[in-house]
Amino acid sequence: MYPHVILSCAMSIDGKIGKKGEQVLLSNRQDLDRVHNLRGNADAIMVGINTVITDNPQLTARQGGKNPVRVIVDSNARLPVKANVLTEPGEVILAVSNGASRDRLITLKKNHPGLKMVATGDRMVNLKNLLMNLYERGIKVVLLEGGGALNHSMLEGGFINEMYITLVPVVLGEGIALFNGKAPVSAKPHLEGIIQHGDQVVLHYSVPR
Repeated sequence: MYPHVILSCAMSIDGKIGKKGEQVLLSNRQDLDRVHNLRGNADAIMVGINTVITDNPQLTARQGGKNPVRVIVDSNARLPVKANVLTEPGEVILAVSNGASRDRLITLKKNHPGLKMVATGDRMVNLKNLLMNLYERGIKVVLLEGGGALNHSMLEGGFINEMYITLVPVVLGEGIALFNGKAPVSAKPHLEGIIQHGDQVVLHYSVPR
């Protein structure tokens, strides 16, 4: 069994969710409120390590209530010791591959004794095993706020159930694609609804597994 996975992101009209190595804020205030509402109703938030390194997010639910579990997919244990995600109240799960540096893992655990770790996959995190592990921990709803690579891998694996994609009227040019991978995915999302927040439009899709 796997958790119900909801992908949430903001995207420029030329299909980019950000720029490599540069923090880009696309959502307006109304859309940020929507995102934090989703976070407040999720058991966990999942991001990739590149998002943590570039944006240094807190990944909290700012509308009150308990913070969801933060899940960081980090195959090579590159998580900075002083990352914001490690300083906020609540549980953090670091998912690494079996090839991750033991020294790095020891350092992270020494500085953050409460950090949970899941090791799966040889050189890359095995997402199927990770999701099964999360489900066994009682995590039934995961909000995916990934970068292009993680989004692509999750969609390609058939693990995404819903998507909320905010279309923002800007052009970024070169940047990170919403789904950034070598192989195309066969998923056929179904449009469930459209919400307008000022000059931004939120597209809600279901994704049959």
